[in-house]
Amino acid sequence: VMTLDRCVELVFAASEICVAGEVCILKMPAVRIGDLARAYLDMHGLDSESFEVIGPHPGEKLHEDLIGGEEGPFILESDTMFVRLPFVHKDADVKRLVDLGFEPSHRASFSSSHEAIRIGVPEIRAILDKLAQVRH
Repeated sequence: VMTLDRCVELVFAASEICVAGEVCILKMPAVRIGDLARAYLDMHGLDSESFEVIGPHPGEKLHEDLIGGEEGPFILESDTMFVRLPFVHKDADVKRLVDLGFEPSHRASFSSSHEAIRIGVPEIRAILDKLAQVRH
């Protein structure tokens, strides 16, 4: 889930980091849709009887793949984000990113299915409450 604060953080970071066609990918927590539904119901004072689990629709993705197989050699990472280099890049671009604290990633892929931190209902509820405050 990407909060408004994290979105702003990514935009500012990308504006400083991405100067030669790189793509910034924020490392962010994953959310189970059932936990999101429970937090939403709780926020509106509804009980779990208020929704029906219908399962995924045909073609619906259950997990988000943030980095795919052929991208691995073009990925650098820090504690908070990945940077995907363009397929054609200069050694100076890699050095600039390493000087900013990024290091070559040894991951072949990164997916919300097993590698991301998951947040639960209380954390989701806090995010929803904050979003509701921003909207009003």
